[in-house]
Amino acid sequence: MSPDRHENWKQYQQLTEPVLQAALFLFATATLVSGVYQSLNSMNHGIFPQLNLITAGVSFLMGAFPRYTSLTLKITIATLLGLMSIAYSLIFSGLIGTAFLTIFALHILYLTVSSPGRALGFMGFTVLLFLLFSLIVGQAYVEYGISHLNRMNSPQQWLTRGIALAFTSGFAAFAIILLKRRLLGLLRVQQKTNTRLQQREDELKALAYTDPVTGLPNKMAFEKELHSRSHAGTLGEGYIIVLEIYNFRIVNSLIGPAKADLLLEHVGRLLKSYSSENNFIARYNGVEFVGWAGGWSESDLYERVALFSNRMKQIVREQFPEITLDIRAAASAYPRDGESIEECYKNAGIALYRSEGISAAAVVLYDPAMKDYSSEEMILRSALEEAIEQDEFLVYYQKKISLKDSRVIGLEALTRWQDTASQFVSPMQFIPILNKYHLMNRFGYLILEKVLKDVPEIDARFGADLHIAINISPSLFLDPGFPEFLIAAVRNKGVDPRRIILEITEDVFIEDISKLRQIVEKLKAESLRISLDDFGTGFSSLSYISNLQLDELKVDKSFIDDIHTNEKKFGIFSSICTIGHLLGYTVVAEGVESEAQLTRLLDTDCDIAQGFYFAVPAPVIEL
Repeated sequence: MSPDRHENWKQYQQLTEPVLQAALFLFATATLVSGVYQSLNSMNHGIFPQLNLITAGVSFLMGAFPRYTSLTLKITIATLLGLMSIAYSLIFSGLIGTAFLTIFALHILYLTVSSPGRALGFMGFTVLLFLLFSLIVGQAYVEYGISHLNRMNSPQQWLTRGIALAFTSGFAAFAIILLKRRLLGLLRVQQKTNTRLQQREDELKALAYTDPVTGLPNKMAFEKELHSRSHAGTLGEGYIIVLEIYNFRIVNSLIGPAKADLLLEHVGRLLKSYSSENNFIARYNGVEFVGWAGGWSESDLYERVALFSNRMKQIVREQFPEITLDIRAAASAYPRDGESIEECYKNAGIALYRSEGISAAAVVLYDPAMKDYSSEEMILRSALEEAIEQDEFLVYYQKKISLKDSRVIGLEALTRWQDTASQFVSPMQFIPILNKYHLMNRFGYLILEKVLKDVPEIDARFGADLHIAINISPSLFLDPGFPEFLIAAVRNKGVDPRRIILEITEDVFIEDISKLRQIVEKLKAESLRISLDDFGTGFSSLSYISNLQLDELKVDKSFIDDIHTNEKKFGIFSSICTIGHLLGYTVVAEGVESEAQLTRLLDTDCDIAQGFYFAVPAPVIEL
């Protein structure tokens, strides 16, 4: 017998052992009554009355103390005692005795508590027993006289048979009822188990196909539903709509993860209200939602997306007054814009990247002309988006040197990117793509977090007074949520804000100066420092730099390249240093690559220099 079958059989025996206990008690009672009755009525058949009393005692002891006897021993003793009773009855009462009832009881016992093979074997043995007695009677070894028939007129004999029948029937009833109850109990347990398994399966399906935060179907459910409709021929024409919460990273930082999840719940509930038999909406990834709008016209699309955007803004004003929510929307028509759902989703994604700068209440429809980009540029854009999602960028640092005492007084954070082939891609190549496809803000927030995370390692190597310069793109600097995000991030990391220098380029001056002043004042109020990078190459003028509370002017490398050979450049640079100091700014020369350039810089009032002459950019652990 295999281990599993053996274990199952043991469990079955435990369930049926009460049947054997009942059989022993019933047999003990029956033999006790029979023995007493025979003794009182002088029915002396040798030692059989005494054997009945002994049998009753043994059976009672085994039934009363089940722990001290094994199941096999109980079955064996019950069988032997039963066979003795059967033999006694057959010899002295023949076919009119209680042998049949005893045999019937033993059959029930074996069928209940023993293995099928043993039960059939015992039943076969009892049949052979009757064949044996037929030979014994045939050979006249045992003869039954008229007295056996006369006993049928004895009320005592009828009483004896009635008692035997009562015990046998009682045992049979007990065994069947007990097993029925146990079986029904097992069936109820099985039913409960099946119910729990079904509930668990439903829960797992819900987890597999439902977004836990919004309660909306997830990407897997969306694709399954649309493919199912497509294969069934019920999909029809419609729009794949892509909605994206723009700059959700800022929102998450401003209100915290718990409230950000609550905001997503509101988005999910509002989107659910648009679900119907023809419409299906899902959360595709972190901040992107995708919907299928079946049977909508183009005017329906514009109207309902605008309605959703307005209702969502109202919810945000009421529930989250500290933020503004910017939702971008794009769509592609199926099957007009793609033969498959996947192609339409991809085209809607292309349109989504074109949606920035367009009113949040509008939706951008895919146009085939949007695909007119070079394949290399599209590949690079896709790789950059993946790099942002997977946090593949590295931060290198270049030392900034004081020209007064030659010590390291700061670091500039510079971004490096290794593509999937482990090749470094030049910032001159990927920065324009980030700007063109409106990825710069997502990239900028990511780099800010990485730099702040590096501060403890920087402090361990240089001390806690080193300032750290971080390049901030114009779009990020002008983003409405940028100041709050940066202030919260610096506080959360425990970094002294006076150590952080934000390097902005002159491109920011295309914005209204009053708005710039508000942003700068908000940052300066938190002791953050502002540096004007690449000074001298863009929109800046004395009017601009004198009207902003800057801390540092970083002169463009083009003034440094030939400062040691071009007196005009040297004179301009010296004037910049003078003007910068008059305005209270620190002046930094970037791109110093030779000793001759450094020697010439020392003839000016320049405060700080950096460049390959001093150190190449390196990871913080290699500085």
